[in-house]
Amino acid sequence: MGHSILFKQCGSDHMTRGRSHAIDRIVILYTATLASAHNNAIYFSRNERQGSSAHYFVDDITDEIYQSVAEGDTA
Repeated sequence: MGHSILFKQCGSDHMTRGRSHAIDRIVILYTATLASAHNNAIYFSRNERQGSSAHYFVDDITDEIYQSVAEGDTA
């Protein structure tokens, strides 16, 4: 079963346009938060100097997947 990936661009202070090298690994972080993938995407879409970002947010309760940074850019 495939899932559609929704896109919500993160704030410009959370990412760098372009990429200096090809993607060669994936890092998965478990945040232990009750926030949904949608809520995380909204949170990181604001420029409030959170100091971090992610390419994707995957919800463990619903089927939601949000992309926050384009593959050609650096989170």
